[in-house]
Amino acid sequence: DICSIGLYPEGTRNRGEGLLPFHNASLKIATKAGVPVVVTSLKGTDKVRNFNPFVRKDIYINVCKVFPAEEVKDAPTAGLSYDIRKVLCEDLGFPFDEDKSEE
Repeated sequence: DICSIGLYPEGTRNRGEGLLPFHNASLKIATKAGVPVVVTSLKGTDKVRNFNPFVRKDIYINVCKVFPAEEVKDAPTAGLSYDIRKVLCEDLGFPFDEDKSEE
């Protein structure tokens, strides 16, 4: 009866600098279920090129912020997406571009 779901709100791989626009609808699952959202960032994935089990690569997962269930349940998806994008940009050291959070 309990499961966790991982989502990437950009909706595709990003090989550039910065974050791509988020798809706000991806957060509907959390708002309808009324569950907390745990915002995490991945660092070091750019060093993984091809699958090679003999070459070690370090990947770091950072828990940036937890949005409580009460806050998620009452939030519009666009507002929640905006807040998550802001937290991720701050953690990853990217400039926060408000124009890209509106897609």
